[in-house]
Amino acid sequence: MFKETLLPHSETAALKELELENEHGAVLRVLNYGARITGWYPAVDPEKSIILGYQNVADYLQDEHYLGAVVGRTAGRVERGEMDIGDDVYALSLNEGEHQLHGGAGGFSQVLWDYAYKETPQALELHLTYLSEDGEMGYPGNLTVRVTYALDKHSDAVTFSVRAVSDKDTWCSLANHAYFNLGAGEDTHILDHELKAPALSVLELDELLIPTGEVISASDTLFDITTQKPLRDMIGSDNEQIIFASQGVDHFFILDPSQVKKIELTDPGTERRLKIETTEPGAVVIHPRS
Repeated sequence: MFKETLLPHSETAALKELELENEHGAVLRVLNYGARITGWYPAVDPEKSIILGYQNVADYLQDEHYLGAVVGRTAGRVERGEMDIGDDVYALSLNEGEHQLHGGAGGFSQVLWDYAYKETPQALELHLTYLSEDGEMGYPGNLTVRVTYALDKHSDAVTFSVRAVSDKDTWCSLANHAYFNLGAGEDTHILDHELKAPALSVLELDELLIPTGEVISASDTLFDITTQKPLRDMIGSDNEQIIFASQGVDHFFILDPSQVKKIELTDPGTERRLKIETTEPGAVVIHPRS
């Protein structure tokens, strides 16, 4: 079932929450603003979303944490906002001091996306599209982006896929910026969740959370998550890398290409497990301490 709701707001026209609900009883809700997931409700607990979100939709318009958003053109930080392509250097829009974060102040998380629904034998699909014009936030090329959220018809599973095509050489690295909590009660602490992935190494960060170019082996370190590790074992550590991330973690984990590139987050209290698979070389795991 597809459903959409026109939301009251003060700054953005035609702001809508788009809903997919399957026969299993699972629900996915997405804003056309920033292609943001506002709620993912498993069938077993339809009143509690496993995605962190705001109660008041107006808060998304002022959001500084990119909750549930698709971020880009470039997810992460671009040092000094300088992008080199061949012999050309492009000056990107800056929004974090001297650097660019998540595509700039007018990045994909801050714009309205067009959308369409599609039902297949396997899933309910929501397709969101956006044209990022040549020069937007300093990037070259007209970039056409399509994001698809597909809710499986018979389970809680959601597939997130992205396709982007540019008419010029450019940078494009998109991500969904959702925060998860799998616990059932209000007292559930995310630090009790356990993380597992076939991580070989992580990218070293400087104090501004910009990769230095160095790679840190994860083996026998606090970044070793090849077996289930409570987040508490990483967060708050006196390790320099954790200190740089404000006593949290905000690192790119390079995954073993010889294994299924799957990241698992488990809540021991409910035994709920979130499994995320990627086609990319790795994934960023972010958990700010506060």
